[in-house]
Amino acid sequence: MIRRIKRKIKQTFGPSVLKKMEVSGRIVPRIRRGKGMPCRRFDGLDLAEIEQKMEQGKDQIFRGFHSHDRVLIKVNLNTANPYPASTDLVMIEWVVKQLKNRGIHRIIVGDCSSNSELPTRKVMKEAGFFSRFGEQVEFACFDELEWVRVKGDFSVLPDLVVPRLVDQVDKIIYLANVKTHRHADFSLGMKLAVGFMHPLQRIDLHRDHLHEKVVEIAAAVQPDLIFLDGRKAFVDGGPNTGRVERGDCVIVGTDILQTELLGYQLLWELKKKFQCLGNFSEDPFEMKQLRYAKDVFLQREGSSLGEKR
Repeated sequence: MIRRIKRKIKQTFGPSVLKKMEVSGRIVPRIRRGKGMPCRRFDGLDLAEIEQKMEQGKDQIFRGFHSHDRVLIKVNLNTANPYPASTDLVMIEWVVKQLKNRGIHRIIVGDCSSNSELPTRKVMKEAGFFSRFGEQVEFACFDELEWVRVKGDFSVLPDLVVPRLVDQVDKIIYLANVKTHRHADFSLGMKLAVGFMHPLQRIDLHRDHLHEKVVEIAAAVQPDLIFLDGRKAFVDGGPNTGRVERGDCVIVGTDILQTELLGYQLLWELKKKFQCLGNFSEDPFEMKQLRYAKDVFLQREGSSLGEKR
């Protein structure tokens, strides 16, 4: 009852995006194009050390990226809580540098914060985004943008509405963290995609079939490149507060399922090491999200979720 009252107050006095869903068109699911790269794990806590290890494969990591591309870096900004609850500003800065070193200057950093924290612009300011980056990049607060409906063959989601920006950029980079999640078990690359979902649709997201919904959102808005920042991780709690331990690695890939599996393996190893396994299984496909993801990404080729743009 209290939760419903708080929700009603938020809808009445909160941002306009929580009052009415305005949709201005339809798009097909966004599927990664071009030849990918094998998912790789680079060990180290310091980004300079990790960069040295990436040197030999740097062209492969950014294969398909061109100087004229407009690139969206999708960050984790559920709240303004510090890393690893949110994306590390140092990590964003490092990825921006990698892009600019390759002649890419049309760079957007964007997200839509959780409903209880909106507007996103406020969260970005509290997290230090504007003071840290100034005019180095563009910023996209999805709750301020135009929204479109995804024309997808969903099994669990009744519908999906995302920012039109998804269809206006050339490349999307997921910049996700490695952490546990008190509702979804874990939050890696696929869970990051929930930030594309219209805030009004998120109200019912956790009501049922959360793990399956996460997969279908991730399948409908696929990135071209994923960075999983596992230098530090939540091994318990999450997504906004939790027990922090060092994972000392960054995982990079183009295939979201492969990247998710490697991220899960890291999280499982950390939870085992620090004796907080809970319901985590050594077999990733015993977890609801990954079991369903295997079905969606490997066995549903040819469906509209696998349709080329």
